[in-house]
Amino acid sequence: MEYINNHKELKVYQNAFNVSMDIYELTKGFPKEEIYSLTDQIRRSSRSVCSNIAEAFRRRKYPKSFSSKLNESEAEAAETQNWLDFALKCGFITKDAHQKLYISYNKIIAMLINMQRARKNGHSINRLLLFLSCHSTLQHIMLFFLRSYALILKWREVIISFSFLKIT
Repeated sequence: MEYINNHKELKVYQNAFNVSMDIYELTKGFPKEEIYSLTDQIRRSSRSVCSNIAEAFRRRKYPKSFSSKLNESEAEAAETQNWLDFALKCGFITKDAHQKLYISYNKIIAMLINMQRARKNGHSINRLLLFLSCHSTLQHIMLFFLRSYALILKWREVIISFSFLKIT
């Protein structure tokens, strides 16, 4: 079995990092009077999603601490969505940019929730982390086994919650 060596190998971290960088680039165009309010807040919360995922990965041996950090990351993602709403309403971003980023954070939140559910249900976090970071061929195989396993346990919600992953 392939092991994940650091948080940067996690798909959820990679997605959160990329979206955070998109927000950074987008906020460069915000008005100067917003630099210490909206600009700072949205950048801070988007970066916090990544840093909490990194901390959660390092605390994976301690279930309560791991879950707490994932929960904080989920909350920061929701906060970022809130700031995106403000940016849209103030006319600082386009509706298309808002929708793209909002959907990206919905996917990140879904991945974080799935990680928490797997841990609460007693599944090995290494198995879940491997699934979230594997290459497309392995992803197909893992998805097949996950679906089979979910059917055996009648976990329809697990299948639904993983269906957003795009397999190439």
